[in-house]
Amino acid sequence: MNVFEYAKKMELDGIHFYQEAASGTTQPGFKKILQLLSDEEQKHYNFFDRLQQNIDPGKLPTFPADAAENIFRQLWRNKEGFNFSAEQVEVYKKALEIEKQSERFYRVQAEKAGNEKLKEQLLLVAEEEKKHVLLVDGLVEYLNRPNEWVEHAMFSQIKPEY
Repeated sequence: MNVFEYAKKMELDGIHFYQEAASGTTQPGFKKILQLLSDEEQKHYNFFDRLQQNIDPGKLPTFPADAAENIFRQLWRNKEGFNFSAEQVEVYKKALEIEKQSERFYRVQAEKAGNEKLKEQLLLVAEEEKKHVLLVDGLVEYLNRPNEWVEHAMFSQIKPEY
């Protein structure tokens, strides 16, 4: 299996994973984030498909960070996400690991690339995957915040510089 076939399989697995996760949540904001990630994986799949066919893939569409930021603001405003089961949180942790593995894979493949153009293209995808890592990491942190953060006057150490 060559790098394109393997990359396409990884991206297809990501698409299916995010679509399944989206169908398993009832919260609209999280559904939007998961659909956004599924769409991103589809873009990567299309990019590698064109590369495999020796067709100029054009410019890789960049991750819509503004859209993700707006979704997080909406989640915060709506206080969405604090009724998740442990199983649902584990889904997002698994997504984080998948994104980290994808980024590593593309960076390793870029180092092995025989030509500079392929190396450059693989690094572009790795950078996009890094953005996914940051998004999913933020999502996991958001979901875990109530479990990890204690806010009480007794624990507060308000200092003059704050």
